[in-house]
Amino acid sequence: MTAGRLDDIKRTLLSSDQEVFFCHKTTYQGGAEDGEEGEYQSSGRESYCMGAMAWLYANSRLNLATRLGILLGNVAIDELEVATKVINTAAP
Repeated sequence: MTAGRLDDIKRTLLSSDQEVFFCHKTTYQGGAEDGEEGEYQSSGRESYCMGAMAWLYANSRLNLATRLGILLGNVAIDELEVATKVINTAAP
């Protein structure tokens, strides 16, 4: 990850309750690619990044997607708590 990219991601997540960050492990493996102009072209099979959800959880800023995941049983609070132990939880 380039210098400053992590802080950019964090600021983007904080900019809107509807912002998500797709997992780098699923984004390009799922058939997504960057277009000719450098814009991201979704494959429709991306997954929301657990690290991003854990960072929002650690900073008491759960966004809409994370809250829905918890309510629907797709995201467990205990998984978020474990993930916070292995990420940089500092605000940008």
